[in-house]
Amino acid sequence: MDDIGRKMVQISKNTIETIREIHGDEMVGEMLASWINEKVVQICKKDVFLKKYAKHLEIIGFKKDTIVIKDAHLQKVVGVTLKDNRLWCDNDKNGDKSCMHKWFAMGSLEIGVLEDNEKS
Repeated sequence: MDDIGRKMVQISKNTIETIREIHGDEMVGEMLASWINEKVVQICKKDVFLKKYAKHLEIIGFKKDTIVIKDAHLQKVVGVTLKDNRLWCDNDKNGDKSCMHKWFAMGSLEIGVLEDNEKS
């Protein structure tokens, strides 16, 4: 592989342990480096896509079970909450599965850290 343009980055021990927990011990060395490079490119392309097709939406924060989104078209802030293994939007009055805020939340990196607020 060509070394021109390569930069070394440090990956924390916790990050490597999380990757191995999810993907197994075979994710080492060049395989891990290739996988990380591919994911970074995918994230950049996803960001370009979302800026083009959902430029009026912006994630402005998140809590334990909720992604907070600013909607410039509605001129308001909405929350998309993970509850009972489903996404719920504050702005959605009829359980619309095509809610743009829910789809936008699904495309975010923050979706992976939400905790389901299940009924007891």
